[in-house]
Amino acid sequence: MTGQSLTNPSEPLRQVSVREQSSFDLTTVIHLPHNPGAALIRVNTVLGLYFVANDGLETRAAIREEFTRALAALPDWAIQRAFDVWVRTMTRRPSPGEMVILAQLEMKPMTDELARRQRIDDDRRDGERVEREARPNKDQAKAMLDRAGFTPRRMELVNANPMARSLEEAEEFCAPQPHWSVNAAPDDPRWAAVEKTKRELS
Repeated sequence: MTGQSLTNPSEPLRQVSVREQSSFDLTTVIHLPHNPGAALIRVNTVLGLYFVANDGLETRAAIREEFTRALAALPDWAIQRAFDVWVRTMTRRPSPGEMVILAQLEMKPMTDELARRQRIDDDRRDGERVEREARPNKDQAKAMLDRAGFTPRRMELVNANPMARSLEEAEEFCAPQPHWSVNAAPDDPRWAAVEKTKRELS
């Protein structure tokens, strides 16, 4: 859907989902220029389709001026489409307010889609803000680890002993082990090996 095609309501439009359009394109179409001359021509044509009392020139001009003022904030393509709908479906003269409503209905799929995207963006930003606020800073994270017993020393133990099933087990793995000779029995075969080494070195 392009702005160029929307400005010519008699031109067949390729059916394209509003959701397929970029936000830039939708915003551009919604804010396409208002053409007061084209609007006035259409007002004159449509009002002339219906029987009215023989109003004076001043009254007819005032009626057309009301239409012009009422439609001034709307893009020309929406106004033209609104008059198309009126001519196809109604059997009396329109009022300015009715034409404004019809023109706004033509724009509604686009304004609704932009509003939907804005809600999604707002929700995403709110979620990111909540996540940022909930994320602890460095000092808070350290305090949380300290309360849970994860001191730097214990973290080193965990890293050094990834197979340990608990901090206590990791500490046992890293505890200094006494030399075998401290607890060896007098007849331990290792003593004989020590004596042999001493003899060979002497």
